[in-house]
This record gives sequence, structure tokens and C-alpha cells, in this order.
Amino acid sequence: MEILSLKIHDSRDDRSEFQQVPTRNLKQRKPHVTIIGTSNIKGIQAEKLSNHFTTDKITAFTLEETATEIKQLAQAPSVLVLHSLSNELRTKEAKDCVENMSTMVNFTQDEYPDTPIVISLPTPRKDSDELNFKGQMISLMLKERLRTNRNVSFCDNSNMSYKGEALPRFIDDKDGFHLTPNGTAVLASNIRDSIDNILDLPKRVPRKQNGNRGRGNPYYRGRGGGRGRGGYRRD
Repeated sequence: MEILSLKIHDSRDDRSEFQQVPTRNLKQRKPHVTIIGTSNIKGIQAEKLSNHFTTDKITAFTLEETATEIKQLAQAPSVLVLHSLSNELRTKEAKDCVENMSTMVNFTQDEYPDTPIVISLPTPRKDSDELNFKGQMISLMLKERLRTNRNVSFCDNSNMSYKGEALPRFIDDKDGFHLTPNGTAVLASNIRDSIDNILDLPKRVPRKQNGNRGRGNPYYRGRGGGRGRGGYRRD
């Protein structure tokens, strides 16, 4: 607890006055956010995500690894972000991905009942139309499955696509599912917006990416989201 001042009675003073002694003004601790996710969170610079909260990130390639990392957290985060479905959907049916993520949510709430959870939904893919469509189905099914859970919110990453198809500027051509630097910037901005909403921080103003022609897809940069800064900054 922060102590603003301490009043000490001086018994030697016949007037029974109190002497006010200033003490160190302790700063209120900022909320702390933990992001656990696949390799697509690698490029997110946690220290630049926001100046309103602190952030750390942990790589976990599967939901099983995610559960292990959650168990090993040193303390309950103010917000927990899970970006954990990109690899799961490659080997599991959509219904199984939804069931496993629901189980993960229940497990997390047992461990940290007061921590809000953000599920970062699958990013668009170019490697397979089937997997891209499966990711969209999983997003819809999860929203329906967990819509009554007030402790869970969703980070929608569909702004990296247009009419269901991944936009090339956001997805790496080499493998069709890892993010480009621009894609990482959008993911970071989407996650930041979700966290801001939970922590009741002021909303940022959406802008259109300069030079984004052709399909005219708006991409949410946030304040100072120039390409040279990776699409987001601390503010």
C-alpha cells in the first residue's frame, strides 16, 4: 500500500503538535500482459507494444506446450493473450481445435480465475485454401462456443485478408503462413487493441496504410504505425 505521509507525535512538545514526515512516493505498478503463442509472435517487440502496460511473450508451438508455460508463470498476469491455433489446425479437425481451446480456457481459468483471456484467432494463410477456410471456421465456432464466457475476448485478425483471401503483403511467400513484417505489425496492433479494450484504455484512431492500392483493404496501424516503426509504438 502506498503511504503518502506519516504523522509522528512528539511527546516532548507540550502543544501536542504533529510533525508531518514526507515519505517516498511509490509509483503504481502498471498492468502486466503475457503473450503466449506460436512462431508468428516472434517479431512482436513486446517492449514497444504499449507504454500503458508491461508485456512479456513466450513461444509455445502447441496447446500442450501452452499449458506447460501457463503452469510455470511466476505470477498471474493482468491479461493473458493466447495465439495458439496456427499449428493446431494443420493436424486437427476444426471441432477438435475448438474443443481443445475450450479446455485450455477452462484450465487457465482454474489456474488464474481473475485473469482475462484474449484468444488471438488464426491469421489468414496462403499455403492451403483448405487450411485458410478451416481457420475461418474455427474462428466462428470459437466465438459461438465461448460467447457467454465474460472472461474471454477475441482478437480478430481477419484484417489481413480480403473477402476471405490472405493479402500477400501480410503473409510470407516462402511458406504461405508465417507473417511478413507488415503482417507482424498488424498482429501486434490487433493484440494491442484487444488489451486496451480489456484495460479500458482510450481507443486509437484507425488509419489506412499509405500506398495500399488495388483491393483497397484498410489496415489498422494505430498511432505512429509507420512502416519504419514496425506498425506500432509505445504510447
